[in-house]
Amino acid sequence: KLKENYIDKGQIKVVLRNYVDDLGALEAAILMRSFYAKFGDAVVLYQKIFEKQKEWMNSEDPREFLKNMFAEAGYDQEQINNCLDVTGAEYKRISAGLMKDQQKAMHILHISSVPAFILDGEVHEGVLSYEEIIKKLGLKEEGFEN
Repeated sequence: KLKENYIDKGQIKVVLRNYVDDLGALEAAILMRSFYAKFGDAVVLYQKIFEKQKEWMNSEDPREFLKNMFAEAGYDQEQINNCLDVTGAEYKRISAGLMKDQQKAMHILHISSVPAFILDGEVHEGVLSYEEIIKKLGLKEEGFEN
């Protein structure tokens, strides 16, 4: 609803940032950023990652689970392996950027848990409903009172 009612109409902008708190989250973010840079399908990638988040986070080998998940989604196995090669330039470049974002989230924005939303410069930690986001942004929607 948020995308349809506000983002697509250019009324608000959403920027998704990763909060990396373990190796699985790091590698999911690396895959996401790498494939987004190559193919530009962020929504599809985020859906895949979040749909199976509990499964890959709780698996014995999150890396293998993620590799299989991306392969099943049609991504090239060699490209997946290249993304997750810890000695590779892409892995190092992306992980350095993620760590920089993480430091900013923790030390400048004081974010300590996820999900977190920054709405008009104010940090809100925890899950927010569509209605809560609209209200906090001061937006009005037909049939919804602020």
